[in-house]
Amino acid sequence: MVFIPSALAALAILGFKPSAFFALSALAFLYLSSRVAMRPRIVSLIFSGACVFLLFLQQEIIQKPWHGFAFLAVYTAVFAITVREVFMQRRMDRQLKQSELHYRMIAEHTSDLIAIFYEDGELFYASPSHLSLLGYHPVEQTHKFSTMIHPDDFSFVRDTFIQIYKTAEGFRQFEFRIRTLDGTYLLLETHATALATDGGRKQIVAVSRDITKRRATENEMQTLAFHDPLTHLPNRRRFRDHVHEMIEQTQASQTLSALVLIDLDRFKTINDSLGHDFGDMVLKHVSERLRNGVKSKDMVARMGGDEFTVLLTEMNSTSDIDLVCKRILDAIASPLSVRTHVLYLTASLGVAWIGKEESDFDTLMKQADIAMYRSKHVGRNIVTTFEATLQDEQTLALEHELREGLSNGEITVYYQPQIDLSSGIIVGVEALVRWLHPSRGLLPPGEFIQLAEECGLIVELGETVLRMACLEMKRWEQQGISYETVWVNLSPRQFQSPDLLSSIQTILRETGLPPTSLGLEITESLAMKNTDQIMNKLHQLRDLGVRIAIDDFGTGYSSLSYLQQFPINVIKVDKSFTKLSSDEQNPRFIVTAILALARELNLRVIAEGMEHIEQIHWMRQEGCDYAQGYVVARPMTPELLSETYLELSDRARELVH
Repeated sequence: MVFIPSALAALAILGFKPSAFFALSALAFLYLSSRVAMRPRIVSLIFSGACVFLLFLQQEIIQKPWHGFAFLAVYTAVFAITVREVFMQRRMDRQLKQSELHYRMIAEHTSDLIAIFYEDGELFYASPSHLSLLGYHPVEQTHKFSTMIHPDDFSFVRDTFIQIYKTAEGFRQFEFRIRTLDGTYLLLETHATALATDGGRKQIVAVSRDITKRRATENEMQTLAFHDPLTHLPNRRRFRDHVHEMIEQTQASQTLSALVLIDLDRFKTINDSLGHDFGDMVLKHVSERLRNGVKSKDMVARMGGDEFTVLLTEMNSTSDIDLVCKRILDAIASPLSVRTHVLYLTASLGVAWIGKEESDFDTLMKQADIAMYRSKHVGRNIVTTFEATLQDEQTLALEHELREGLSNGEITVYYQPQIDLSSGIIVGVEALVRWLHPSRGLLPPGEFIQLAEECGLIVELGETVLRMACLEMKRWEQQGISYETVWVNLSPRQFQSPDLLSSIQTILRETGLPPTSLGLEITESLAMKNTDQIMNKLHQLRDLGVRIAIDDFGTGYSSLSYLQQFPINVIKVDKSFTKLSSDEQNPRFIVTAILALARELNLRVIAEGMEHIEQIHWMRQEGCDYAQGYVVARPMTPELLSETYLELSDRARELVH
């Protein structure tokens, strides 16, 4: 009411007629209407055009041409803006409809369950995937969504939804079970968030995915990681963790605990005569008997093969443990019917006490192992408790078994590849001895090398390994696999043997291996003893054509003057110096110094113990020549090395590029 008279007065003062006011009003309405719907825009456009036409009829423009030009300019600008915004609005409407169509297609064709709920729990929308996955649509009266949630999960889901409503936080992720039409339950992983609609009513958008199979796979993998797949008993890894826990509890309690190692007697005969499938069935039956023979809180585990362990806890006296072990023997000795066979099994048991003093899993297992082997040697089907004096007896027994093993061909050799850090080519292998024990399985050198040194078997053992390595190199050559060198470790006693040179010459001649393809490793500490004699023998080996390496370099405090005189080809840096560390006593500077020294002496360097690719990159950057370790490949049988040669070669190239 104020604007109109004021505008008329202002226009009158400026010399405009009332029709000009209406024209200006129409233009203002035209601009303002560009923010509203399509139809008011068109009406305002027609109205403002009529006003301009009215000005022409009143000869306003003829009398005052600048008025006309002003109106025409303003009208044209507003008209262009309006037309542009009309087209933009129409395009936005089309895009919005297209987006809505896309989202609807996604919602209707996705395998995920999409649901929208009101604040009171009423279902607003459910995607068609509910019908295909659950067998029903949640909007059906007979299948209310809330009633399909597992009873144990209902209160949790309800509380979660209430919290989402109240806090209006971002996405919340949770899991719950929902019943399908056939009565089974699916596990859903759900992402939910709260939204406010135009009407102010809150909604929850929930997107769920069926993770039943994925969770089952995860549980299966977890089971495989900690359980034996055949008997479903805990495996060595799970048993180790439980023993560590029990050691702490035992030291803080007044009760007794013990680790019992059980090994079936003559089980190899069953496998060899009736087959491994039959043997697996026997192991399953034995595992059941062991489970039933102890308390539920005592753990029974399978270590591998026919070897089981039992952790007995909360025992009041040693006699209680003896009674349990007697019950175990009786359970195993009971006649066992498998298919058409009736078997009478026995077992040898070894017991290691978990005392108040400090102990660990490996020590307990070793003690139980010693006691168990005493049971086997005494006569089987008995229980032996570990005592310190048993270790000496086991040493004598193991010496006898090692002598038999050398005669029976139980010694085998594994090989670990070495790669060139500049090219990524596998240039050599190191021969590593193993003992395939008839009852204890594959034993690493730490289990018997010291014993072989002490009882005088090391020279015979070393010659056996040397011959096997040379024969294998010739086989690889015939298969088209070319390695520059096979490296064989020489023990101090073997190196000092007066027959070493003639023995090597005989093996090379009989196997047909060129001397340049054989490398011999001696320890740095050996090289520092009786240097004149060592130097003479090294020159003889070098004249023969074999390559010489100093192993574990950096640990023996070498005299550099002697090192310069040694007729050696390669330095092997000990793994204690090649590990990467951020400690203040980081040994990197030692490796850098060794590499610089090697370059001055024209020696090649092999870095041992490479377990991470970062070590490979650092050693390559520092100028190291070769590397070996788990990151390249673990020690393996010659057959496996031949089968995976191409794969290992690709792996080696990837490591250095």
